[in-house]
Amino acid sequence: MPDAQPVVKFRSRSEGRILRPFANLDAIQECFNALSIIVNYQFGEEGIQLGGSLEIPARYLADVGIRVDGSSEFLASLKSCLERAEIKASDLRFALIAHDSGRSPLRESELVSLLPIESLSEPQQLFARESTRGRPMRNGFDGYVLEAQIVLNTALEPAPLRPSLRGTIIASGDFRLSTNDISSSLQPRPLTNLVRKEKDLPNDSWFFVEIHEEIIDTLALGEVVQVWVDDEFLRKTSLMTSAERTMSEHIFIVSTMTTLVYEASKDLKDRQSRGEQFEFDGTNSALLKLLFTRSKKYLGQMTVGDFAVKLREQPQLILSHCLSAGSMKNLLQTSAEQIMGDTDATQA
Repeated sequence: MPDAQPVVKFRSRSEGRILRPFANLDAIQECFNALSIIVNYQFGEEGIQLGGSLEIPARYLADVGIRVDGSSEFLASLKSCLERAEIKASDLRFALIAHDSGRSPLRESELVSLLPIESLSEPQQLFARESTRGRPMRNGFDGYVLEAQIVLNTALEPAPLRPSLRGTIIASGDFRLSTNDISSSLQPRPLTNLVRKEKDLPNDSWFFVEIHEEIIDTLALGEVVQVWVDDEFLRKTSLMTSAERTMSEHIFIVSTMTTLVYEASKDLKDRQSRGEQFEFDGTNSALLKLLFTRSKKYLGQMTVGDFAVKLREQPQLILSHCLSAGSMKNLLQTSAEQIMGDTDATQA
């Protein structure tokens, strides 16, 4: 009898837990949650565990390399859970599906990988950097979600408390790649002489962060914060090489991030002095979410609530974390080396 063909269309039903009284699936899901992917882009690598997210500058998002961080230890743990559910690893497939992050009704999904479970015993390269990929994974505006699934690929003999229908999803989770960072959500606007006059700025001003209201409460940072940068400086920056542009843009990225961190800290301190409490839950402030996301690599197991306290009391520390995100040190060093190399070549 020929081997069952890989599943491409997974399931069309949405049964609830009460209608699917399967045993041991929670344990399988817990094992599956240990899976990570490694994202490789121009200036380093970052890992994302299932259920996690990573911010990538918009200009790099469409070209990242992605590999599943499989290992013999992970597969052994997963197989142990599968055995308790009386499911063989050979009857399953590992699927990875890319979805647009946006809420548009035209959002697309694409199956990007379908592998035997046994392949997760070692790292699996899915995309090399700058390799061809479908449109959802080139979404530099909203980013995208990679949904990972363990799917039953073979119809099993019906048995109590065990899934048996081909296409049943045994475990699942998401990896989210986002561009919601300072370089994409707060794009600088040209600071012209007319704008300087309207904002009552001196003629030689080159940078201005305009804040319309208390920014802690907003869920859409771009609606209450505008970043203005000298129009001539922006024009010349657009004509630079990639390395030169990185160094030049970093000037106003640092200035903007400094302003936002200290405004957030001041707002939290003012609220405390008035006897008000702002409970950050990870989603109820676009600014704190941005700062926490950029800092979390350096915060260990710190909760979002503890992060808000740290931001209020030690903004200088949070600022340092935020400016280190995205392998910025390596990016700046590489850009400086490229500029120095070009200068040496010209002089020679």
